[in-house]
Amino acid sequence: QEIYYMYDYELDCMTIFLEGISGQDRDLILSDFYSARAWTHYVSPQDAENYAAFFEKIRQEVCAASVRIRWGTEFDFLWYEISGMPVLDTNGKIVQIVGRISDVTREKKRHDELERRAKTDSMMELLNKVAFEEECKRILINAGEQEHYALLVIDINGLKTFNDNFGHLYGDRVIKIVA
Repeated sequence: QEIYYMYDYELDCMTIFLEGISGQDRDLILSDFYSARAWTHYVSPQDAENYAAFFEKIRQEVCAASVRIRWGTEFDFLWYEISGMPVLDTNGKIVQIVGRISDVTREKKRHDELERRAKTDSMMELLNKVAFEEECKRILINAGEQEHYALLVIDINGLKTFNDNFGHLYGDRVIKIVA
């Protein structure tokens, strides 16, 4: 379901048009929305920088933009895609942003599940070779000078004999336990 909004630059006021949606009897009006960062009460802290950049992009480039954010608490949130377009006065100055807020939670969950499956060995449910290498590179690139990491390569003695005697399903369970 899509919800529409209007942000007024001069009044620093966000109006989210909710009347008639899911039994709502009035719109949501948020004063001091940008200057007092009222939006931080709704946008997940992990997405605050992206959300602020969304507003800045529209303001600086005078163009349409969109951003995906989590709306709610750290553990109980929904994913929304927010798109906006500037409205200009006769002098070319931005006076409003109008746009829509779309719930993309289902789509995001499907995407995350497909990404997880693409990066995971289906039998072992561990990172596959490519994903493991990417994760190692990411950790090393982001590591600070004072951070230290170790990679353990473990050989499970007798695994072939175990597989031959008890079957590969049990052998796979041993690998998962060790991993």
